[in-house]
Amino acid sequence: MEITTFSLTRLGIASRIQFIENVINVIDLNDATALRVENQYSKLRNSWRALSDLYITDAKNPLSQEIFNLDLQRDECLWSIWLLVEGHSHSPIAPKRQAAEKLLRNLTLYADSPIAFARQKYDVQTNNITNLISGWNTVAELMAARDILDLSELTIRLSEINSQHNIKFLERNAMYAAQPTETSSHRQVETTTAYYDLFRALNSMAYVTPSPLYDKTIREINSLIETTEISLRQSLGHKKATSTQSI
Repeated sequence: MEITTFSLTRLGIASRIQFIENVINVIDLNDATALRVENQYSKLRNSWRALSDLYITDAKNPLSQEIFNLDLQRDECLWSIWLLVEGHSHSPIAPKRQAAEKLLRNLTLYADSPIAFARQKYDVQTNNITNLISGWNTVAELMAARDILDLSELTIRLSEINSQHNIKFLERNAMYAAQPTETSSHRQVETTTAYYDLFRALNSMAYVTPSPLYDKTIREINSLIETTEISLRQSLGHKKATSTQSI
């Protein structure tokens, strides 16, 4: 059993920091000493901390709590809209049922469920909501369906929160971008190198001295990678779908 190959450069900095933190948590739970990768683990943990500090992680950035709260509010709006539409799709009143079916088909262009929608990366979710609302405000069939189900107030509120979230998100990104480029690049390379060194060590130890502990650890890391891959593919898939379909 080996760790699945995955390039960190496919992730934005914030997502990369979070992904590496998840990997570190897996190693913590399985014990770096028992896995015999203490040195590689320490290098990754230390470089991750330095990169996190450089980019002002969520715990330190005052904008992050605002972004988090706005994200919760827009998720609540999304859930409300999705569940109302889904409920009307079973309505015995034909116009309401048909309107709901039309809107539900449109919603599923962006995510398979409200849970999947809520779990999207901040920037992906922002773009998807913007495109969703734009369609419901400009495409005649979608506008009519929205009005039949009386969803205008909710969609307006969702649009407002989404715009507020994007403003704060871009403001925080500007703070990140203001960090010294040379130091930033160095920290990213250092962290990426430590990441690959740890995985090579784990793969090597698992091959030379196979054990249930290595199998468990590698399975858990591969699960993280698979989840990330799905998220990346889903984002790309939705972009392709929305560029070719309006309903």
